[in-house]
Amino acid sequence: GGQEGPSPPPRDTAMPPVATNPRPAAPDAATLDRQLTQCCDDPDFVDTESKRLAGKRLGEQIFADQNVPDQLRARAASVVAQVYMKTQDREQARQWMQKAVALDPANKTYKTILDQF
Repeated sequence: GGQEGPSPPPRDTAMPPVATNPRPAAPDAATLDRQLTQCCDDPDFVDTESKRLAGKRLGEQIFADQNVPDQLRARAASVVAQVYMKTQDREQARQWMQKAVALDPANKTYKTILDQF
């Protein structure tokens, strides 16, 4: 007799409902914060151009995202400001530090740095 193998389990045909959320999910602030910290904690951050540019891009990207908490956006702005300070672009650096202070007025470090301009 022709013996057949075990029959496959019945396939679940009920599909889960597809979420139709028009707004993209807010980025995970903790992940962005970690990425920003990795950039800044790298000893070569300000001295290596490629790392500087990567940090600046990340900072600008986080800052531009309205879904990110203000404190993290402020920190991102301060990272961009650091890059401009390193490249001697004081005017851009000052503008980015102003953005950081505006988003996180309680942060004394940002104010101190801004006052040095």
